[in-house]
Order: sequence, then C-alpha cells, then structure tokens
Amino acid sequence: MAKKRGIQRAIFQLWPVALALILLVLVAGGQAEKAYKAVLSPIAQYNDTFLETSIRDTAQLMLPIGLAKGAADIIEGTTLQFEAGVVFANAGTEMEVGDVLQPVLDYLNIAWRILILSIMFSIVTKSVLQGAYPVAHIMLLVSLSGFSLWYLFKPWLKETNAWLFSVERVAKMTLLAAIVFMLVLPFSVYLAAHLSRATTAPLEASLFQSFDEVGQHFDMSDFHSIEKITDKAKFLYQKSLELMKYSLTATKDIALSVARLFVIKILNGVVFPLGALAFLLWLLRGVLYPALGLSQTGLAREDFKSFVMWTRSADKDVAREEREALGLLPGPANTEKGVNS
Repeated sequence: MAKKRGIQRAIFQLWPVALALILLVLVAGGQAEKAYKAVLSPIAQYNDTFLETSIRDTAQLMLPIGLAKGAADIIEGTTLQFEAGVVFANAGTEMEVGDVLQPVLDYLNIAWRILILSIMFSIVTKSVLQGAYPVAHIMLLVSLSGFSLWYLFKPWLKETNAWLFSVERVAKMTLLAAIVFMLVLPFSVYLAAHLSRATTAPLEASLFQSFDEVGQHFDMSDFHSIEKITDKAKFLYQKSLELMKYSLTATKDIALSVARLFVIKILNGVVFPLGALAFLLWLLRGVLYPALGLSQTGLAREDFKSFVMWTRSADKDVAREEREALGLLPGPANTEKGVNS
C-alpha cells in the first residue's frame, strides 16, 4: 500500500515535468507553429486584408494631393507678364497667385504628412504581426525550459531558494510575453479593424470624393502636352485664374476634409489599436497574474485602488500649490522671502 502511494506521489510530482517537456518538443519541432497558424489563420488573413486595404486607400488619397502640390509648384515658380497682348513667362520668380493658393496648400501639406504617417504605421504594424510568432517562439522555448527545470527541482529545493524562485519568475514572465506576441497583438489589430470598419469607413467615402475634386482642379496634364512656351504661359495664366477662383470657395471644404482625415487616421492608427491593446493587456494581467501566482488579487482591485490613490495624491498636490500661492503654506517662494527679510 505504501509502495503504491509512493508511485502515485512520484507520478503526481513528475507529470508537470513530462507535460512541459512534451510541449517543449512540440514547440522546438515546429508542430506548435503549424497548429497556431491553422487556428489563427482567419484572423491573420483578416488583419492582412485590413492593413493592405488601408495602405492602398491611403496611397490612392495621396495621388490627387500630390498632383495639387506639383501643380502649385509649377505655378509658384513662374511669373507671367502681359505686354502688347503678348504673354511672356519668366522662370525662377514667384507669382501672386501662389500667395492666394497658400491656405489651400497649407492644408494639403498637412494632409500629405498625415497620409505619410498613416502608411508608415500600417507598414510597421504589418511587419510586427509578421514577426510576432518568431519572437513568441523564442519566448516559449525559454518559458517551457524554465518550467521543466522548475518542476524538476521543486520537490528537492526549498521554496525560498533564490535560484528556484528566479527560474520560476523567468518562466512565467516569458510565458506572458509569448502570449502577448501570439494572441494579444493579432487580436488588438483584429478588434481595431472591426471598430474601424464600423465607425470610420463610411466617413472615408466622402474623403475620396473631396480630394478627387481637388486633384481635378489642379490637373496639369494638358500643360505637359503643350510645346510652345507662349502657349504654356497662356495655359498657366488661365489655370492660375481658375485656381484663384476655386481657392476662394474651396478652402473651407478642404479644411473640413483635412480635419476629417486627421480624425479618421487618429482613430484608426492610434485610438482603436492602442485602446484594444491596453484592454487586452489589462485583461491578461488580471486573469493570468493570479493564475500564475504573480499577484494575489483579482482583475480590477489593484488597478482601481492605484487609480484612486493617484487621483487623491494629484488633488492634494494641486491644493498644496494653491495654498502656497496664497501664502497660506510655507512654499519655496515664501521661504526665500523669509530668508531675504
């Protein structure tokens, strides 16, 4: 009977080691990667489609803005003179129409920078998602190796042993880091994509129409097909008058379109992904920290307590500064006055 109990006790102590070693072999051999990609393939495809669409739509918005910027550069770099009914063009100086178009060009430059940053963010996000599992793979190898050592030596060493405690801590923290790369990052983009398509996607349709209209007014394709310099000058004169009239009525619409573009890109590129990431990290910390023994409290108690303490300390600091300003408390300024007196 005692021998049977000893066998059961040995099995109970060794099965976590065996499980950790089996998982370590699966991760090292690539079977875990195949299973991971098979399970999360729909989410990965959805994220990739969303990011590719975002890059393509942003590049499409850049076309009319680029045409407008190029046309403005041509007009601003030319001076037109009229003498005896003949049009002359002198390069290298500025024309007054450039000053009239300056507000429109300022808004277009802002839109250009926003679109550049948006493309950069989408490309960086796509690259991070592509490299998420290779990083998580290393984290899993370290974590499972640590768990194997921890479960193997745990029955023979005291719980207060510094080496054993360090191995346990590293194994659990690297496991959390692997979960962040494997699950939290893809699901953050997935949630952000759904939020974007539900809220900001309808607003983007009007942006395409607005900026396409700008590109049509600034279209200079006919200018490049003209051969004679005098004909080019006449075309620039007519185009300048047209753009001056257009800028008087379109500046307000362009400003609203740029503001709408800024809001959409901030929501899609900052608020939605970072909000989803913060929520999932908070959820991960609240659920797995107690489960792994890294924290003794539940999901929201520590966060709520820390927030209350932070707000109270902030209120106290503000109240103290107000009292010091009124001279009711000995602050730095009052201390210096006392020393000087």
